[in-house]
Amino acid sequence: MQQEPGINPDEQEPDSPLVDAALAAGAERIDQPAGDLPEPIPAKDSVPDDEGPAKVKSIKDALGGRKINYYPDLPRYEFASLVGHSFIIKGATTIDDWDGQFGTTKFAIMRIELANGQGGTTLNGGKAIYKQITRLVTGKLFPVRVTLKYESGEQGGQPYYLFDE
Repeated sequence: MQQEPGINPDEQEPDSPLVDAALAAGAERIDQPAGDLPEPIPAKDSVPDDEGPAKVKSIKDALGGRKINYYPDLPRYEFASLVGHSFIIKGATTIDDWDGQFGTTKFAIMRIELANGQGGTTLNGGKAIYKQITRLVTGKLFPVRVTLKYESGEQGGQPYYLFDE
């Protein structure tokens, strides 16, 4: 018996236009029972390892807590203690939405190297420093040598920190 394009003889349901075109061009119909299909590949996180099935993490483990681990093995320097000193900023990251005691804020965390070769980290949330660090991060301009200045602010404005040559 000749098969009509578009009709599956077992199910009597119309095929898609692509199947119709293939059958009209002389392709052979291959009907495969659902049980013969291959098993899907499990997601990487659900593949059992030597310790058994994947471990379920808490939301704190997955996303982190309120602590930021930015080179935790290096000493941390108070930003104000660096005023007037020249140092190298080796790298930095910006935090745009930190929920702190006084509301949401943004700040920059920097990995630095002092003139004596000692490495460390520091952070600052001032608008001028944040803008400078954002430009350095975006432009991938590290390492960069800076001197930290403290400006009094003109005409009664707020004092601020600024990187200079």
